[in-house]
Amino acid sequence: MSIDIQDKATLLGFYAPLLTAKQFAMAYDHYYDDLSIAEIAQNHNISRAAVFDTLRKVDQSLIRYESKLHLASKFAQREAIYAQLMAYNDSRIQACVHALEDIDE
Repeated sequence: MSIDIQDKATLLGFYAPLLTAKQFAMAYDHYYDDLSIAEIAQNHNISRAAVFDTLRKVDQSLIRYESKLHLASKFAQREAIYAQLMAYNDSRIQACVHALEDIDE
């Protein structure tokens, strides 16, 4: 299964605590700061092959975590439902939606 860089960045936001510090640092550099493998290798004083291997393992881990825990997909589903509820012009519903959103933050 292949996912795009935006999806990887989203998954990293959910599953970062499950990665090692080094894995997170390299993935953050690549997904959020848009650094190349060569730039990451230079910044971490390791080979490009080591960076490539680490990012491949991170990708596999993120996909595996999401397939088991579904945090990102459930979050997206909740956001869609919140948006539907907010479309109703009922202040009680909107207050409840805001309360639910506060719990997720």
